[in-house]
Amino acid sequence: MDIRGLLITLMMAIAMTGCAHQTRTIIPQPISTESQVSLTEPWIAKGKLLVTTEGSKQSLRFNWHHNTAADDIISIGDTLGIRQLELHERNGVLFQRLADGTLQPIHTHQLEGELSALSLLSPSDLAKALTGKTLISKAVRSEVTAWQSVDGINAPRVIQLKATGIAVKVVINRWELTKNV
Repeated sequence: MDIRGLLITLMMAIAMTGCAHQTRTIIPQPISTESQVSLTEPWIAKGKLLVTTEGSKQSLRFNWHHNTAADDIISIGDTLGIRQLELHERNGVLFQRLADGTLQPIHTHQLEGELSALSLLSPSDLAKALTGKTLISKAVRSEVTAWQSVDGINAPRVIQLKATGIAVKVVINRWELTKNV
């Protein structure tokens, strides 16, 4: 076989394999808009809150440790980390952890500055909203506007909360979940 015949054979082989190659077709899968995060399972949510009231906006950071057998522990602070407040929620009552480690009942009207706007929402309403529940109460509306997958579990990423006199945008940067069965 001469060089010309070898080149023709190689070109035919290349042309045949190119024609036989199948392109991979990607079919988009619909994104589920149903949360798989539950109040009956422990979880940790970390992120930011943008609290808007009439004439003011405040940005806060939060860590929410939801426990099923103990208190929910909520750490809220300013974006610089200068002011930090650790709250414990037990049966709808908020407690503040003092410097000596004891818990003192706190009423939402005692919250100051950026935190005072959050007094318009109950901790149980916020916890329900974090799990993606849309019908929280008659006074509070919630909508999940972005979702994320965490270890195969569908979880809220951005949540919009609205009540009379307040709007809260919640952005959850990190979830720590147990598998919901």
